[in-house]
Amino acid sequence: MAKNKKPRKAYDSYKKEQTLADAHLRKNKLAVWFTCDMKNAAVVSLSSKTIFNPDTKTANAIANYSHYWSYTLVIFCRDQLGSEYLITGEPELPDLNGKPFNSIRMRQNEVAESLDKAHKKFMKDCSNTLHVCNTGWIAFPYKAEIDEETICQIADKHGVWNFKSKFEKMKAEKVKERQETTDLLKRKATPKLVGKYK
Repeated sequence: MAKNKKPRKAYDSYKKEQTLADAHLRKNKLAVWFTCDMKNAAVVSLSSKTIFNPDTKTANAIANYSHYWSYTLVIFCRDQLGSEYLITGEPELPDLNGKPFNSIRMRQNEVAESLDKAHKKFMKDCSNTLHVCNTGWIAFPYKAEIDEETICQIADKHGVWNFKSKFEKMKAEKVKERQETTDLLKRKATPKLVGKYK
């Protein structure tokens, strides 16, 4: 007696392309990097520690398919003595419908929106706002972690620290005010010379 054959599943081209996109990003150790000085997010290679605008293949792999995301929020700080340090965290975040990030596939634009909102609360809870000189996040379209040393290497390479903290801005403003006051007093103390032509 012949066995009943199970019906073959219909070919799903999207699912196949999604699997290839996942493999491409994971194999090349690519993630999405964003800091507040950037107009748009970019791609970071964890292998070369470089940030770059993606080619079409990579951009499509990230933006056009849903992924299981992991992420790290980062605050770049500099204290009154000039010492630089990081505050990092991976707070549990829901997606736009309230489900945990790591339980469902999400599009990159949905992840970015949720991370941007979460970062404001993260800054308020975790940092001395006078020390903050930049903020950002790193999002992986696969399960991954990143250590602070690697974040610093990427940040150093791409000028992420090249912004003044609130404390430094306040200090610079006071120096400017003192200089303006000194210049004004000098002008007042200097007698005007008079000349007449007959």
